[in-house]
Amino acid sequence: MPLKPHVKKLLRIGLLLMFLFSTAMSVRTLSISRKGAQVYEDAHALAVSPTRAPAETTRPEIPGETIAVLKYWAPEPMEEDAGLEEIRKINLAALQEVNPDVVGWVLIPDTKVNYPIVQGTDNEHYLKVTWDGKPYAMGSIVLECTNAPDMTQFHTILYGHNMNDGSMFAALRSYSQEKYWEKHPYIYIANSEGCFRYEVFSSYQALVDSSTYALEFDPDWGPEYFIATILEKSKINTGIVPEPTDRILTLSTCAGGYSTRWVVHARLKMVLLEKGVG
Repeated sequence: MPLKPHVKKLLRIGLLLMFLFSTAMSVRTLSISRKGAQVYEDAHALAVSPTRAPAETTRPEIPGETIAVLKYWAPEPMEEDAGLEEIRKINLAALQEVNPDVVGWVLIPDTKVNYPIVQGTDNEHYLKVTWDGKPYAMGSIVLECTNAPDMTQFHTILYGHNMNDGSMFAALRSYSQEKYWEKHPYIYIANSEGCFRYEVFSSYQALVDSSTYALEFDPDWGPEYFIATILEKSKINTGIVPEPTDRILTLSTCAGGYSTRWVVHARLKMVLLEKGVG
C-alpha cells in the first residue's frame, strides 16, 4: 500500500532532522577533540619554552676524609637516545607555576603519549579535568594518589583515558601486538628525580580489582610473585624479566568495560652502587 503524501513528507522531515542532528554531533565531537589536543599542545610548548631553562640539580660534596662506603640502589646509567634528548627539554617548574599538582611528564616516542602527569588527593578529580585545572572530558594523566610523587616506590601507576581520537592513553591497546612493542619499547618519564627510560615488558587486559593494581607487598616474596604474575598474563613476550629490586611502572586505560582495563608494564632497571662517605 503506497504511503500517503503527508506521511512521505513527515518521513522526509524526520530523516532530514536525523541527518542534521548526526552532523551536529560529529562537528561537536571534532571540536571537542581539537580543543582538547590544543590544551596539551600548549602544555608542551610551555614546558619546552627556551625562555625557561630547566633548573640544574647538583648534589653537595661530602667534606672530610672518606672513612666508609655507602651502598645504595639507583637507576642503571642510560645511554643517550632521542627519547631522553626529547624529555630532557621538559621544564616541570614552568608547568608547576600554572598548577602545583604537576609532578612529571610521560612520553612514548612516535605516539600521542606526550603529556604532563598530575597527582591529586584522589584518583577521580583529574579524570575529568585537564592538567591546568579546566573541566574537560579527556582529563589528565593521573599518578595514583597513594604513590610517592617522585615515583620511587617499587610499583607506580599512571591512569589515562582511552580517547576515540587516539589521544591520552589510547595507544596502550596497541601493545597487544609484539610488532608494536618492537617499535615502541620504551616509556620515558621526567619528574623531580630526573629523566628516566623504562623498558616495556608486559601488556594485557586486567580486572580493576586484581593484583595488577597492588601497591603494598611482602618484602620477602611479594615483588617476585607480582613480577611472575604480570609476566604470565602478558600478551607479548619481550624476553625482559625484571628483578625485585627494579621499579615497575604501570600505565592503565579503559578497555571497553567498567570492570576491565588495558595495562602496560615497564621496568626501570636498578643497580647497586657505592660511594665513599666521611
